[in-house]
Amino acid sequence: MLRPGGLMCLGEFAFDAFDINKESYQIDDMDAMEPPWVARWVRFMTMAFEKRGANTDAANHMVQWVTEHGSFEHIVAQEYFIPMSPWVQGDDPEAVRLRSLGEFGREDLAVRSNSARLLLLCC
Repeated sequence: MLRPGGLMCLGEFAFDAFDINKESYQIDDMDAMEPPWVARWVRFMTMAFEKRGANTDAANHMVQWVTEHGSFEHIVAQEYFIPMSPWVQGDDPEAVRLRSLGEFGREDLAVRSNSARLLLLCC
């Protein structure tokens, strides 16, 4: 239960893959087996979830839903882009931090890929 004046933090990830410019990859031909591989995997996962009636777009609606609820005030949204592999170059502190996050992201993606095999095979 949240008391009046309390703080609530919500987190959700965009079920999407983004390029270095933080733009969503567009996969036009799902039959072509070519890069970008993570973006293609995300699109296959999205199709599998949608086929079962799930919505993978919650992150894009979170602020709207909380605002429309009417019980919250001082709503602040922050976006963070986290690499899904340790591709960031450089030795500066930000590059080191992003590489570390990328290693974690790659491990997380591997676990998700393994656990999602049945979902993808049943489509």
